[in-house]
Amino acid sequence: MTAKALFRRFCTVTFCVLISMTAAQADDNEREGGLSGTGIVGEITALGSIIVNGQYIALDGDLTVSSALGPKSANMLVPGDIVAVAVALGETGWTATAITQKYALVGPVSESREGNFTVLGVPVIWSGSATPGTWVAVSGFWTRDGIKATRVQEIDKRDTVSLHGSYRAPSNDSEALVGTVALNVAPLQHADEGDVIRVTGVLQGDNFVVTDIHNGLFEHPVALVLAEGFFTSVAPSGHYTVAGSGLSAYTENPQSVMAAERIRVCGFEGRLGSPEARDFAQQIERLGCLDQLN
Repeated sequence: MTAKALFRRFCTVTFCVLISMTAAQADDNEREGGLSGTGIVGEITALGSIIVNGQYIALDGDLTVSSALGPKSANMLVPGDIVAVAVALGETGWTATAITQKYALVGPVSESREGNFTVLGVPVIWSGSATPGTWVAVSGFWTRDGIKATRVQEIDKRDTVSLHGSYRAPSNDSEALVGTVALNVAPLQHADEGDVIRVTGVLQGDNFVVTDIHNGLFEHPVALVLAEGFFTSVAPSGHYTVAGSGLSAYTENPQSVMAAERIRVCGFEGRLGSPEARDFAQQIERLGCLDQLN
């Protein structure tokens, strides 16, 4: 069985129960306190402290970063890492209050060719080499065809594999997706179109057994987001998202949603360019979102 066929057999009863429980807890948090705060999602392009999406973010090197590979100190982050940073705006600029490192894929390389390789059935565009059988943690941006990698780390073989991407509910014409990986499941409870989901599981022969689901990109939901990435294809409903960002919109003209360009956009409460975000006037100006949020 090919890797792609393997990961089409993705969902178990365990998967559906876990996503329902985890997302329900997040919904309760939103209902009790409402969304607040600002987040920045993108590639680290420079250090000192870190620069993400052109934004300088001060951080305490002892701040703990969460990720699919486990917690680590913020001073271990490097350019090429993809992060979701909850930030607070002070007199001198942004300060990180929580950081999640986002690995699009963690697992063994199944195929390798010049300029790309495959992990968990997903093509990864990468200029470096990758040996089949080697385990890797892939940082990068989801596209309509796979991943454009920004950093690839060789890691020791692990007990679990994972993927982290946007959720698309099944339709009459297609199965549910996380990233570009098809899931043979009914619509997931408490998971909306465009939500960012991290799926962790184990490989048992030709079967993928899910052990954990996390619904959400930030450690705690935030209201205003500056994100970087590629637009997904437009669903039959007209829904599309900036892949891996949690920001969504609808269109009646699918051809207007460009596929090839990596973009930087702002959104509010999960929606691209909502005028309600004007309550965050200082943050919007600092992020450079004014034109997008008109």
